Amino acid sequence: MGAQKLPFSNASQACKTYLQNISKVSINLVKLSNENEADTFVKLLSENAFKETIWIGANRSDAKQPFIWYMDGSTALFDYTDWSQGTQPGDCIGFSYTTQPISGTDKWTIVKTIDNKPCDMMRSFICEHKGLLAHSDLL
Repeated sequence: MGAQKLPFSNASQACKTYLQNISKVSINLVKLSNENEADTFVKLLSENAFKETIWIGANRSDAKQPFIWYMDGSTALFDYTDWSQGTQPGDCIGFSYTTQPISGTDKWTIVKTIDNKPCDMMRSFICEHKGLLAHSDLL
């Protein structure tokens, strides 16, 4: 999971080449469009002890444009997490999480983080595929 590091466009292209001989499958960088999806994704990452920031499938063409999900062209809204809303330089989106202790308890909380960075930055990535029935699995 996520061992290879590539710039955003190369990572996106790498996803597209997986299972390319199966015409009924679309593979892209992972899309996390709501808190439930992000929580499920964090669970997958944490169960595999994966703590790196990864590319997810949203980018923008320039700083004046909104972030768009590469998979379907919809606007990428990250209202489920703290985010600078694209004020940082960079047109490609990274996702990470950290764990923090909850003060006064023996429990921990997970903090999800979205950042936008230059697309030529080398990062790990995870692909998601959708078949005919819009079933989604992570590769």
